[in-house]
Amino acid sequence: MMKIGKMRRKKPSETIRIPVMDIEKKTIPVICSWCGKITSLKEWEIECGKRIAPTHGICQRCLESAPLNASSDFPGKRSEI
Repeated sequence: MMKIGKMRRKKPSETIRIPVMDIEKKTIPVICSWCGKITSLKEWEIECGKRIAPTHGICQRCLESAPLNASSDFPGKRSEI
């Protein structure tokens, strides 16, 4: 990671050159939190050398089978519906 704080401008109107970091495109799987299946693949631009991990969502099938009032399943939460 580059530290920009050490670069000082002499005048407020002066611009500072910031080197471009190497970026690579990585494909990250989106996993359904309910059934565990991979629902899609997303392409992200990540700094070179950085590790990635899957992200989570909900697939269409699980979304359709989810109860309409899912917030009532949690104690202490009240539904607006």
